[in-house]
Amino acid sequence: MNYTRFTNLDVDGKLNVDGEVVLPAGVTVGGAQVVKCVKLSSVKYNTTAGATIGKLPKGCLAVGGIVEITTAFNGTTPTLNIGLASDADGLVANSSITVGTKNVYVKLPAATNVVGASGGTNVTATVGGTSVTAGAADVWLLYVEL
Repeated sequence: MNYTRFTNLDVDGKLNVDGEVVLPAGVTVGGAQVVKCVKLSSVKYNTTAGATIGKLPKGCLAVGGIVEITTAFNGTTPTLNIGLASDADGLVANSSITVGTKNVYVKLPAATNVVGASGGTNVTATVGGTSVTAGAADVWLLYVEL
C-alpha cells in the first residue's frame, strides 16, 4: 500500500499528486480503465458507528479511499475507519492515518476486491475513541467501472 499527500483536488475530480501512486493490478489511468473519484458525505466526531456515507455503484470495483481531516479529532485515542459493509476499514484504516492532525490521506489498497452489488454497496464510516468532542473529515471514494 502506498500513501501520498494531495497537491490539488479539483471539484471535477481531477487528482494531482506529489509522489508515487501505485494502483492494483489491472487498473490503469489514461487507458481503458479510468479511476473515478467521487466525494461522499462528510464525517464528524459524533457520526454513528457504521453510518452509510455513500455507495459504491453497481458493477464498480473499489480501489481506494481518500480522507481529508478538516478538523482534528480530539479526545483519548480517537479513531476513524472508512470501509464497506463487508470490511469496516477496507478503504481507509485508522492505522494508516492520524486523525488528530489536519492532513489528507490517500489509500489505494492492493487487496480491495469489492465490486458494487445490485443497487450499489454502502460505504461506511466508524468513529471511535473516548471523550471525542471535535473532529471532521471529508471522504472520497476511488473506483473503476468494470
